[in-house]
Amino acid sequence: MLQHEPHLVSTDVATMENIGYSALFDEVDMAVEEVRISFSQVSRCGFYKHGEGTPEFGSLADTMAQLQLWSSGLSSLAETKLFEAEGERYPVYLFGLLGGNGSWLMSTWNEVPSHEAGVASVPMDSKVGDPKVHLNSIEKNSIPGYATYFWIIPARNVVASLRFKRSITG
Repeated sequence: MLQHEPHLVSTDVATMENIGYSALFDEVDMAVEEVRISFSQVSRCGFYKHGEGTPEFGSLADTMAQLQLWSSGLSSLAETKLFEAEGERYPVYLFGLLGGNGSWLMSTWNEVPSHEAGVASVPMDSKVGDPKVHLNSIEKNSIPGYATYFWIIPARNVVASLRFKRSITG
């Protein structure tokens, strides 16, 4: 169960290095960017017997450690697919996971609708009622989609979603 409280902050590489994530920036040239951070309080995490208030085992920290252990043994992103597409629900994949200094950064890849011929798009200057739809090709063996980012702080039972101002992350 999560309780949600959004906050708007700015962060940069130096801030992320201070919390132990300098490895994320070793090979990436990043600019300072505004980030909306929405904090959610985790009220329960673990394996609970029906009706019980105390978990039999597990915690947020344990869940993250187990997720890292599981994912480190996989050979491809495709193996992290959480579910098959069904109706308006599209697959989500574990894109990355990095732990350190008591917290975790996790990214997921969210698949978007596509067709064998590609992903649909329309020119911005299309006439209303007469748009020209283009199907953009998708690289073979790739997953069309977008990334989402999360900051997990087990000691505080907090999960925060990170939304960058210039991207469609959630």
